[in-house]
Amino acid sequence: MGTVSDIAGVAEGSSPTFGAVTLTGSLKRSTATGITAGSTQTQAGATALTTDINEITVSGTDGDGVKLPTAAKGLRITVINADAAQTIQIWPSTGDDIDGGAADAVDANALSFGDTRDYASIDGTSWYSLGASVAAGGAWTKLAAVDASTSSTVDIEDAFDDTYDMYVIIMSNINLSNNTSLSARVKVGGSYITASGYAYHIADPVMSSAAYSAVNSNTTTSVPLTGGATASNARTQSFKIEIPEPYNTVSAQMFRVTGTVYDSSLDLHDINGSGMQTTTGALQGFRFFPGFGTIISGTATLYGISLA
Repeated sequence: MGTVSDIAGVAEGSSPTFGAVTLTGSLKRSTATGITAGSTQTQAGATALTTDINEITVSGTDGDGVKLPTAAKGLRITVINADAAQTIQIWPSTGDDIDGGAADAVDANALSFGDTRDYASIDGTSWYSLGASVAAGGAWTKLAAVDASTSSTVDIEDAFDDTYDMYVIIMSNINLSNNTSLSARVKVGGSYITASGYAYHIADPVMSSAAYSAVNSNTTTSVPLTGGATASNARTQSFKIEIPEPYNTVSAQMFRVTGTVYDSSLDLHDINGSGMQTTTGALQGFRFFPGFGTIISGTATLYGISLA
């Protein structure tokens, strides 16, 4: 929070009261970057925010937390979640409340990655969030998360319906046991489709070359999310899968993939493309699996997005 300085007759750090104030320059709010959210997921263990504008760059797990300062009339705090994939919980200081909730209760709305939220205090005990947590295109709602642990497959199931216009799966910090690719299949009609009927075009240019590189097929048994890239253990990869209208029963199930792969040759691939399964029917599940071996670690998180 800001302090008073460079004003004649006013001690720095004091809290004087002024009438009308005319600024001849910009009002600069205090800032902090590189903040790590507390990992205990409790009010006591949440990282205390000490400036007006706070950028959280690390949230190790969905739900790691930060804590607002003690409420004071007129105080306004900005919280920025700059983590690549994880949500952040926001707690009040001891004895305070958020949006009329119980004292010491966490904000009911977690702050999604890439989002910003402002909090304003109207007295000495209460905080109010200003506006909804919004990502590009609409509000993101976390629906499910699956952690890989030496898994032959990672499946997201029973969460696709017509509640949301768009569904997004974030695959973060994926590590494979062998030097292989990561592929996807969809579940339609009660089972995962393993026969041909998948089509894709996946671009995977590498940072070491300006040449265009891509893989494609009109009829195959899965979609290689990594394009032509392969990555072994200790070479991480992350993806975003966008799935429009999975409840549609009259058209093919289509999805778009973007991501990065740090391959076994220490080169970085920029993944960008689309895939589909021509079988019609509502989407019931989405499966990730390696070419061989297992998925040692990583998390698949499903979000629903309302575009209206």
